[in-house]
Amino acid sequence: MTDHPVNLSLETLDLNIWERAIKPLITQLTESDESDLSDSDLFAWLLQQHGRLKRGEIEKAEISVIIAIFMDQALELLREGRYQFRELMKTLLILCSSPTVNARQRPSALDEVRNYRWFIQTLLRDNPSITLILRDMIRFAWRGARTGAVHTLTLRYGHINWERQLPEDCPWSAAQILAYDPFDKDDYLVHSKALPPQRFFP
Repeated sequence: MTDHPVNLSLETLDLNIWERAIKPLITQLTESDESDLSDSDLFAWLLQQHGRLKRGEIEKAEISVIIAIFMDQALELLREGRYQFRELMKTLLILCSSPTVNARQRPSALDEVRNYRWFIQTLLRDNPSITLILRDMIRFAWRGARTGAVHTLTLRYGHINWERQLPEDCPWSAAQILAYDPFDKDDYLVHSKALPPQRFFP
């Protein structure tokens, strides 16, 4: 008889306890026949629809609402991607524009760059079709990034006209912004200290 090792880590035990704790509620909600849950309790509605579809009760499932949620989730991926690009480019603009501090002395900003790049590369890895609109995503995110950078830099260095100093259009390619080739499906490395070469010092 072969003894199988038992995982007794705190994380595993905590997960097992959590799953046992929520199982009765999940079972109850997947079997619920309550109506109008999509407007009053999204969590309960999602589990209810899951139960109906799993049991093959297609006629009871609220297909039109499910379809709308699918579309909203897809669009949310794009919205989140635009937001992360905006914040990443804003941080890059600040790093490439601050006239008095060397980039290596700004670990906090570089950490932000790394985190934004990590999120975007994960988004692209899990949703490779989004790479088809990267240029548009950058174009639409650039205006907000530039406005945010102008505001931050003006607070720091008010003697410089940052509205005039920063470029109107994004001067970097997607690969430069992300520090890897987003169109190469095998290249998802994140180089947190790789900054686009163009700087905007007055």
